[in-house]
Amino acid sequence: MRSWLRLVRLPLAPTAAWDAVACLALGLTFAGRGLGSVEPLGWLLLGVTSLLIYFAGMAANDLADRKRDRERAPTRPLPAGEIRPAGALTLVLLCAAGAILLGGGPAGSREAVVAAVFLALAYDFGAKSTLVGGALTMGLVRFANAAIGVLPLVHAGVA
Repeated sequence: MRSWLRLVRLPLAPTAAWDAVACLALGLTFAGRGLGSVEPLGWLLLGVTSLLIYFAGMAANDLADRKRDRERAPTRPLPAGEIRPAGALTLVLLCAAGAILLGGGPAGSREAVVAAVFLALAYDFGAKSTLVGGALTMGLVRFANAAIGVLPLVHAGVA
């Protein structure tokens, strides 16, 4: 179990959930709506969606880098043989599918979730190979993550 938690970088995961939640809170505040206009379950589903995107991205990153990590980071779960590539791929697909199915919950935008998942995978499997491509794509991943809770406000004309 510890290897799986290391694969998804669990200690850093709360920042992913709080990014989407904080952006929705700011959007609601700027729109003059109270934070109570989103039910607690909505906040929770938004955070869980963002976590699943993060987990998929972290596991995909190690999957994409597993050959390079044999030399640079041999203690990571994949190069150390603690997790098989097929297991990591299954985790990536389950987390990505879970995020898309949740869609950010009732306060979220499924389109932004799909964009965040796609961009995270594009980063992991190619864009990060160049400085500009990596920086631009990771910036777009973060933008899409922030948009999960904000885009519905924009579409409703309140932000």
